Amino acid sequence: MKKQFLISLLAGCALSLAAPGVLANNLPANAVSMATVLQNLQAAGYVAIQEVKFDDGVYKAEVINPQGIEVKVSLDAQTGKVVEPASMPKMISISDAVKKVEAAGYTSISKVEADKGKYEVKALDKEGKKARLDVNAMNGEITKKMFD
Repeated sequence: MKKQFLISLLAGCALSLAAPGVLANNLPANAVSMATVLQNLQAAGYVAIQEVKFDDGVYKAEVINPQGIEVKVSLDAQTGKVVEPASMPKMISISDAVKKVEAAGYTSISKVEADKGKYEVKALDKEGKKARLDVNAMNGEITKKMFD
């Protein structure tokens, strides 16, 4: 028992000497707190935060932007500031996407969902046929029409 304890103690000391300035959970000693990271994400306009983790020297977060689109952002570990994307891209809102679809002649919209840079919309076309549409979240362009 003493031998195993001594080996464990020595292994722990070796690990602490091998990586000075790095905490046991791989965070640098000068990293900002998770609370600061979360506050900075909210202040940057991200309305829902799904996951935040420290990886490859930065905090990485999966968040929902104000337009309802899931995006991945990176934050500087020492400042907690968003570094990538440097600025939130301008995207149209979900209601603007619906207005574009209606302006294109689609009616009876039964579903609209934000998904990775686009809005998926179910509606009826001008002939009353079911349509599934992808609306580009950057410019509102209807990019794909698939009919049932």
